[in-house]
Amino acid sequence: MATGRWELVEVDDFVPCTMEDDWSDIPYEEQADGTRVYNYKDVYTESGAKRLRKKWVPLFGRPNGRQVWALILEKAMAKFVGSYANLSGGTEPFALMALTGFPVVYVFQRPAIDDAETAAFKNHWEWKGAQYGSRTNTGIGSSRLSHVPDDLLDEEIWEKVVSYIARTCPVTASITRFPAAKAVRDYYRPDGLISGHAYAVLDAREVILHNDQGRRNVPLRLVALKNPHGDWKAEGGTFSSTWLGEWGHQSDRWQRHPEVGTGKAIFSMKGSRAPCRLFPLTIRSSWWFKSIQKLKQH
Repeated sequence: MATGRWELVEVDDFVPCTMEDDWSDIPYEEQADGTRVYNYKDVYTESGAKRLRKKWVPLFGRPNGRQVWALILEKAMAKFVGSYANLSGGTEPFALMALTGFPVVYVFQRPAIDDAETAAFKNHWEWKGAQYGSRTNTGIGSSRLSHVPDDLLDEEIWEKVVSYIARTCPVTASITRFPAAKAVRDYYRPDGLISGHAYAVLDAREVILHNDQGRRNVPLRLVALKNPHGDWKAEGGTFSSTWLGEWGHQSDRWQRHPEVGTGKAIFSMKGSRAPCRLFPLTIRSSWWFKSIQKLKQH
């Protein structure tokens, strides 16, 4: 890792599992907040015993369907860093370094407005760097860089993100300035984004809306995010992590503005206070694609 070349990790196809209730065949009604409501008689017998069957499920990552490769990759990464426990949490820079072998990742972060880091200043970004330490140090921190501007504006950050995406650089984003959460549900914002959660940035582009509420040729900046974890199941129900703001899956703006393209959940940058942190990794496209081709040949 952090050497710019592939490293071989050999694992078997046994993955740790746990036995849980099988709810897959039990009918339910889903509430507006994502909570599933089951009929008591479908779940319990007259004596109060559960009717549910048991099934073995992976203890950690749980891909949809029969995607076994994801479990094997997770096990290889666990072996690489020393244990499954070392995979818990971590930071985006470490993941990008493990993916590419590059030792340094740029970090663009909005400064906190207070010592408790409950929120971030708008339209101000610090340019930092995160550097590889060791395999087990997955929680890599970042520090200010001496050879870059002290403060960047939203306009400058947008130009950088668009440039990184155009050059096929991996980019991630997260919200790091937020009030301390007292329960799991506190991490879930009204707009559907999750505080302290890592997202992959799939695309960033500016489009022109032909006619927006009487205004013509209105520029709009959109960012497409990928949530790797999906909905979160915890005490109190299933919490949706779908973007609920403009240009989400259910937004009618896709039909009103066909010039934007096909419907894909996209995050609007207009007037938003998130994300607070971006992690782009600048890599040479030729090196990246040649390395991918070599991996496929093996």
